[in-house]
Amino acid sequence: CAIISMVHHNEIVCGGEVYGVQYVLRPNEIYMRAEHTITTEVWSNTFTRDFVEDMTMQAGSYKELSVFFRMISKAFETLSSPSSPSNQMRKQKNKHIVQDDVSIEMFTFKQLDKLQRQNGGGLFPTSSSPSTTTTTT
Repeated sequence: CAIISMVHHNEIVCGGEVYGVQYVLRPNEIYMRAEHTITTEVWSNTFTRDFVEDMTMQAGSYKELSVFFRMISKAFETLSSPSSPSNQMRKQKNKHIVQDDVSIEMFTFKQLDKLQRQNGGGLFPTSSSPSTTTTTT
């Protein structure tokens, strides 16, 4: 048997707003979807294996797609449960323990627009930028 995809769901609070988040590991990509629970605005994106591995290499901490997905999963689990054991351990972490941590921030379109203007027009290099779909229903 082979795993075709792993699907995770969480409800998280970011900036006082509640989102339903789905993230899926497929053989060559990660699919992510966030839906605002009140406005039903949806953001979704697919990150290819090449994009993730190139991005992590450029950041100086290369990660394979599956490892990056596990890190994303931990970050979403932490956001969905601030009193979780892993979150409590992180608070008690001493300086001799080294962990790979991932943090996740969610931004509104207006916040992203402001960041793009501050960064000279873009958050990602145009050659490796993933595609993003935002819809309102």
